[in-house]
Amino acid sequence: MGVAESRKFEPNQSIYNAGDPAEFIYFIQEGTVEANIGPRNVSLSKGQILGHGSLLQGEYRVDTFAGPNGCALLLLPMDELKGEIGRSPPLAQLFIQNLLIAIEISGDIILDQSSG
Repeated sequence: MGVAESRKFEPNQSIYNAGDPAEFIYFIQEGTVEANIGPRNVSLSKGQILGHGSLLQGEYRVDTFAGPNGCALLLLPMDELKGEIGRSPPLAQLFIQNLLIAIEISGDIILDQSSG
């Protein structure tokens, strides 16, 4: 995959917003990113991935992420990445791990909402 692009984001700069086209998946190289998902503020850091939900959810973002203190991200084109996952077991494993984290966060949000 030679089309990945590294990009720095200023403090509080939006990485993407709900409704934006899902063109990239983002790998966090440094810093943290945050989003409000349901009643929770979710924070992701170096080595984690964001935007991967769009692999399943469709062409547009359903959430909004920003880097509160600035961050550096590697932007991976969605279309190219879909093909690369099938050819690279380590990359597929990384995505499975991140999807499990996302499922756990979603489950916690659902439990919080049902007990309130």
